[in-house]
Amino acid sequence: MRRVFLGLVIGLLVILPGLVKAGGLGKMVGEEQVADGLLLKFENGMMKISKIQEGIIRVRATDKDKFEEDRSFALSPDAPLPKRISYQKQGENLVLETEKIKAIISPLGGKITIMSKAGEVLLDESKTSGIFFEGDKPGVIREIFAEEHFYGFGEKTGPFDKRGERMVMWNRDKMYIKDEDPLYQSHPFYISLCKGMAYGMFLDNSYQAVFDVGRSNPEEFFYQADGGELNYYFIYGPSPKEVIQGYASLVGRYPLPPLWALGYQQCRYSYRNEQRIRSITAKFRKYNIPCDVIYFDIHYMDDYKVFTFNHKRFPDPKGLISDLEKQGFKAVVIVDPGVKIEPGYFVYDQGMEKDYFVRDKDGGYFSAQVWPKDVYFPDFLKPEVREWWGELHKFYLDLGVDGIWNDMNEPAGWVKDIRPLPDLMIPSGTPAWLEMVHGDKDNPEPHAKIHNVYALLEADATYNGLKKLNPEQRPFMISRAGYPGLQRFSSVWTGDNTANWYQVKMTLSMLLNLNISGIVMSGADIGGFLGTPGSEMYARWIQQGVFYPLSRTHTAIYHKSQDPFSFGKEVREISKSAIELRYQLLPYTYSYFKLANDTGLPIMRAMLLEFPKDEKTYSISDQFFWGEWILVAPVVEKNAKNRKIYLPAGKWYKWQNPEQIEGGKEILEPVDLSTLPILVKAGAIIPLAPVMNYTWEKPWAPLELEFYPGEEKSCFNLYEDDGTSFKYLEGESLSTIYCQEPIISGYLITKQEGKGNYQPRARELALKIWGTENPSQVELLTNGNQEKLVYQYDSEKRVLALKLKDQVKGFQIKVSYKK
Repeated sequence: MRRVFLGLVIGLLVILPGLVKAGGLGKMVGEEQVADGLLLKFENGMMKISKIQEGIIRVRATDKDKFEEDRSFALSPDAPLPKRISYQKQGENLVLETEKIKAIISPLGGKITIMSKAGEVLLDESKTSGIFFEGDKPGVIREIFAEEHFYGFGEKTGPFDKRGERMVMWNRDKMYIKDEDPLYQSHPFYISLCKGMAYGMFLDNSYQAVFDVGRSNPEEFFYQADGGELNYYFIYGPSPKEVIQGYASLVGRYPLPPLWALGYQQCRYSYRNEQRIRSITAKFRKYNIPCDVIYFDIHYMDDYKVFTFNHKRFPDPKGLISDLEKQGFKAVVIVDPGVKIEPGYFVYDQGMEKDYFVRDKDGGYFSAQVWPKDVYFPDFLKPEVREWWGELHKFYLDLGVDGIWNDMNEPAGWVKDIRPLPDLMIPSGTPAWLEMVHGDKDNPEPHAKIHNVYALLEADATYNGLKKLNPEQRPFMISRAGYPGLQRFSSVWTGDNTANWYQVKMTLSMLLNLNISGIVMSGADIGGFLGTPGSEMYARWIQQGVFYPLSRTHTAIYHKSQDPFSFGKEVREISKSAIELRYQLLPYTYSYFKLANDTGLPIMRAMLLEFPKDEKTYSISDQFFWGEWILVAPVVEKNAKNRKIYLPAGKWYKWQNPEQIEGGKEILEPVDLSTLPILVKAGAIIPLAPVMNYTWEKPWAPLELEFYPGEEKSCFNLYEDDGTSFKYLEGESLSTIYCQEPIISGYLITKQEGKGNYQPRARELALKIWGTENPSQVELLTNGNQEKLVYQYDSEKRVLALKLKDQVKGFQIKVSYKK
């Protein structure tokens, strides 16, 4: 996380797409229906094509005479299993079909063309070499269409649309000032979008891999992995949202987080002792700036040993964490995987006794240096090690710790002469990490296969350990490294970013692509981890940062303090206002996190997710949607006086403003330092909570509902539960649908009866309707009864306001206008 060494270029990545001299599958010699798909035999290998769902097929290919063990680190335990797929012969080709797509397989090399049932070609290998094998390295080359765009690929710097980019999948501890690749996470998943039609591709191979998306040859898409099989899932949309939902059905979805995780979070490397922790948290409450989480970085530990506390710096950690809880703060502690080699240290002793550490290729234990100096790494590939590691977290839970922050888990470290890994070589010329082996001593797995999933396995261990130790509370985790499937356990942040204006803007591209890649709880260090932002930069960064799913300020040691009150009164007030807005939006935001848990759809959404037919949205990443209705256009330029904002077709409102704007054009919004441009799509219903210092300080009472009338009926599903437990899985939740629609000479608001057993506290509903006329009357209709409601109308703001007691059963409110 903090290392500033500059590594050399990874030696294993010298791959020249378009110049590969490799063998293919050769000619098809037969086919056979098997239980899990259609097996195709070739002169030089095999393919198997399986139906997963109506719009998802799986393709496996190998140049061996049999497939590897069918094992995935990424797939969810409840992912649909591969099944037979119907096919027929058309000339020499095979045509495979599901209800949504069909694939044409050439007998020469197994080249695939996939199209929709309507005949639109989505993917085509017929003009390229298709599948190839270069030694032990499988790959595929496909055609790139003239108007095709590519998104996802996980945590990547650079432009939003990845066409023209070359990207490596290899988890690496690497600070970044501008563009750098690879970084900490590897997500070999992408979405192709061409003229409104989308498909997704998940290449489930954990070896180091390269994607060349038209960089070497503008007409070709090139993929190659360093080992294993070619193993991918084709996921048809046709919309990008449907692709994301299909992908989520494979790798899983983010569990509903505790409500406090959606609050603002404050971190530093490091608040070195108890006094500094108490000082920073006291300032938040002094200035009434909302904050829910305070982080303990590596200096809380005794000699950097995980599962310990330094009692000189923190003499009474349990008492401190208890006091923080009373003030409304949750405590999250950092946990690195490196275990100090120190006889007498209980974690080391247990690991040695039970053979729980990663070995080297010669049969000994692999050692490197991290913060405690010489360390061993737990072998998370072993189920018993994951269970042991999870149970170790009882130490933290007994102290009252609320969340776990997994860092340095690429894994990262240094060989003993302080050379950083994995970029540099050990004396033999081999990358040092590749000396590691995992799993069964007699049948080990190479680190080249396990490296990218090491953090995923650690997250599995940690999440399930926390859940087992405290089954009444939803775990909260944050991880630096990751691979598909991580979203079933953990949130992420984008590692060691830098305080510069380039990253103020680029961070949005990174997060939008992470969200497209299934990582719906993601964030970046607000203000930049390395370097110190000026007051303007911090103000602009926190204005956008309150709309990161994971909203956290973090900065490195030796830099100036970086928090909402370190940049003067003006920035403090700007920060306070922005963070308060995040808290007001909690009912809206929490409802979308439940939707993410149900469907995999993110709350931070690229414009193209909401308007996939509008090609002007395909390159936009400096503005985004928060849920379906709120368009956020943060200021990302220094000394900006205006902000250009593109509005897709339709009607729009400015936030809490009656003014309607016709879309389908770009507008110019004047801004000063306090301005955060927010627009609302007509038809929106936005639930708001009162401002509060922390998420659990008070109930959502009164619950405010803001209506932005549109031309058609629209609805919002408000989700509520206790915010902390798993009782919602047993029906202890409440989903309430609110709708609005224009009617003849009026306007109708409807609340349907809530579904679920959770009961919010008694409260008022405060309704506001923006951009409306002065009504002649407002009536409440319940159970056949009619009751006139008292209301207020502000003719200057053109807003109608009324209050009524909330009730479990539904109601209708009819707003009548003079004819």
